[in-house]
Amino acid sequence: MSAITAIGQKGAAGLFGGLAGLLHGRPLHPAGIAFEARFTVPGPTAPELELFAQAGEHDAAVRFSRGLGLPEPLPEVLSVAFKVRDAYGPGADQDFLLTASGERPGLRHAFAWGRSHLAHSYSSVVPFSAAGRSVVFGARPLSAPIDGERDLRELARRAEEEALAFELRMASLRGPWQTLARIDVGRRLDEAEEQALRFNSDTTGGGIAATGFVNRLRGAAYDASTRVRPT
Repeated sequence: MSAITAIGQKGAAGLFGGLAGLLHGRPLHPAGIAFEARFTVPGPTAPELELFAQAGEHDAAVRFSRGLGLPEPLPEVLSVAFKVRDAYGPGADQDFLLTASGERPGLRHAFAWGRSHLAHSYSSVVPFSAAGRSVVFGARPLSAPIDGERDLRELARRAEEEALAFELRMASLRGPWQTLARIDVGRRLDEAEEQALRFNSDTTGGGIAATGFVNRLRGAAYDASTRVRPT
């Protein structure tokens, strides 16, 4: 399996690194909008994980994206990525890469297409290890959609109103969701700041680890595309 994984990682890195160089930008989730955020852990919500072992606040960034870059208002594979800055010390961030999915066990591992980021719940889709336990991470919007508004503009309007927030969640593969933290979205990042954002499923720590074949390929793909993207 290790040989197969290594071959897969090289293939993913070559493909997505080449696409990033050709496109001079993100080959994954090209259309999006990014913001500063505040990441608040209200108490010891998951004592076995460093980030959630006690109450605290962290600077963060969030990017909402349309996975295939289809023009609005066509339905899309909608995703959201949270970066908790310096979660484990200077330069040691924690990333959560989530995609619109179902709420219930089983459906958490399937993509859900949609038109509004505020009308879906989100999941990591593939499992992660949390202090040795197999879990999925997820998120749920705490803000309502705006009737008749297009997706990315809807997010910008809610942020301008200081009314854009999400909760971060975690669940065992068959168990219920538990809330870990709240993310309050703030100032919109300009184009250069958004371009400088780098997310990767391998950016973890504090008892959280990316595991499994799909995560290995995904980490290699993000790493390769990041290396060749302009800064």
